[in-house]
Amino acid sequence: MKKKITPLKASLYGISALILMLVIVVVASIYNNNAAEKKLSSDASEDIIQVPERDSNVDEGEVSTENQSIQPMTYKIGEDLPAGEYYLEANSEGGYFQISSDSTGSNDSIIANGNFTTNAIVTVTDGQYFKFSGSEAMPFSEYTPSHNDSVEDGMYKVGIDFPPGEYKLESTSDTGYLEVSSDSKHSMNSIISNDNFEGQTYITLKDGQYLKLSNAKLFLK
Repeated sequence: MKKKITPLKASLYGISALILMLVIVVVASIYNNNAAEKKLSSDASEDIIQVPERDSNVDEGEVSTENQSIQPMTYKIGEDLPAGEYYLEANSEGGYFQISSDSTGSNDSIIANGNFTTNAIVTVTDGQYFKFSGSEAMPFSEYTPSHNDSVEDGMYKVGIDFPPGEYKLESTSDTGYLEVSSDSKHSMNSIISNDNFEGQTYITLKDGQYLKLSNAKLFLK
């Protein structure tokens, strides 16, 4: 005699089968998602480009002039050249420099300028415009003096070109000119003393001062 299945039991069997199917679907979905994530992670790792570390000793935007001859043109200090002191050496026709507060080109913007036949020493600060021609420049820290028994027309730094002390000068023309300054900014406020002289004269110089000579010779010995 066959056992009769009641409607309630049939309903329970149907629910159990439905639950089993849902479990199978969920498990399959989880498996597929995990496989897709692993593939995506693998593909992404293949696309990663290793960037070499930047040298911490070099600053971004840093302007370097080490062991370089700086060619004549106009420079914006702080962008094209670092602020500091520069040594200019004139060519055979003589040189010219100009320091300006802006790039308008007006005479009112000129802070200092000068013509020179041999050399000049110039200090510039951030934001200024430094123009020179008929010469080449280098950071003053790279300048190496080489003098014999005397120096003539030019600009010199006491303590670098020759030691402080008292020196004898002679004019090399009818009238010689000397100028002693406290710095190399070429402003009127920098001038400590100056003199037009004939024949010979004497001057006492202190360490760190600057001496300009024109039509004159200073004896080192």
